[in-house]
Amino acid sequence: MADPDHVSVLTYLAMNHDERILKVDTVRAYYVGTKLLVELDIVLPKVMTLEMAHDIGEGLQHVLERQDFVERAFVHLDTEFEHRSSDEHRVR
Repeated sequence: MADPDHVSVLTYLAMNHDERILKVDTVRAYYVGTKLLVELDIVLPKVMTLEMAHDIGEGLQHVLERQDFVERAFVHLDTEFEHRSSDEHRVR
């Protein structure tokens, strides 16, 4: 399990990365060796272009990966947060 302070930093960075981010839905972080693998879900406006959404997600990925405690970050983009993540991303 990731250090709660690191999860707080990741959440803060995501919430403040871009004003068009409506919500930080989920932050997961797992140790892979001495650093973290991060999975982060953000909610963006439905009317946003794919190019804009991509640029926000990719930019956030780079910000997260610049943290010295992060090995790799995956940013998932969505337009709503009412679903169960277990339905969308089943662990097999």
